[in-house]
Formats: sequence, structure tokens, C-alpha cells
Amino acid sequence: MNEINKTKNFYTLMCLAGFLIILLPVGIANFVFGYMLGDSPCTLCWGQREAMIFIGVMALFIVRYGMKGKYLAALLIMTAVGLYQSFAHYGNHAHRDLDQGFGLAVFGIHTYFWAEVVFWAVVLLLGVIFAFAPKFNAFEAELNGEKFRKYTKFSLAAVVISAIVVASNVFQAFVSTGIP
Repeated sequence: MNEINKTKNFYTLMCLAGFLIILLPVGIANFVFGYMLGDSPCTLCWGQREAMIFIGVMALFIVRYGMKGKYLAALLIMTAVGLYQSFAHYGNHAHRDLDQGFGLAVFGIHTYFWAEVVFWAVVLLLGVIFAFAPKFNAFEAELNGEKFRKYTKFSLAAVVISAIVVASNVFQAFVSTGIP
């Protein structure tokens, strides 16, 4: 496979990863837990949700503006922040949690531990995506001198749906916690 095709596949995988971290954990927490089940997240839950949103947005920035070190650095920093937040959140409850739980459970695992799983999945999947990444000069060649990449149908749909999920989270945060 030539390097340009590898680059396009890299961007497709990065778009899928960014889209899924916003759609699945953030979207489910917002629409299902928040609106359907009436759950109001705690402060640490909001912080973890924000970190997941930032990770997804950085992945979508990479898809739109090309592979740049500052976007990758921001993505890794937000993953580290999210891991710290989830360690702190889980640590607050782990010693007291005797299977009664302090948050909603999904597949028997409480939401504050799922954040830990999500952030470690980001680390693992980034490693896998970059293990199969093209040569770095292929990223510049694929941009072809443009300032940004053109959206594919999938990447445009991912950005639009992600924007809706993020806007819904902003609305839920405003309604549940009030003016900052």
C-alpha cells in the first residue's frame, strides 16, 4: 500500500476514534444517563466527560488540519489529565465500594470506573494507530500544500454529530449546575 493511501486510512481511523469517544461514552452519559435516567453527574464526572470531549475534538482537529505535533501533544496531555481525574475519582470510592456502587452501573461496572477504561483505551488505540501510521513526510504530501484537509462524507458527519453531542452536554451542564 502506498504512503498516501496509508495516510488516508490513518485519518479515517483517527476520525473514527475521535467520533467514537464523543459518541459512545459522552453521548451515552448525556442522552441515556442524563436525559432518560435523570442522572446528574458529579463534578469529577463532568471533568472526565470534558477530557473525553477534548480528546475527541483534538482527534477531529488532526483529521481536519493534518498531523501536527501540537494537536498530538494536546491529545496526549488531555489523556493524561483524564487518567489522573479517573484515578482520583475511582480512588475516592474504591475503598468504600462493596458492590453497592456510587454511580450508575453499565455491565456491572460503575461509571466512575468506566472512565478509567476509556482513557486507557485511548492510550492503547493511539499506540495501535501510530504503529501503522505512514511516514511523516506522507502527511505533508497528502495535504498537497493546502492549509486544511477537505472533509469526507464520514468526517463531516462525525463533526456534525459530535457538535450536537457536545452542545447537548453544554445544555445539560447549564441546566443541572447553573451559571458558572
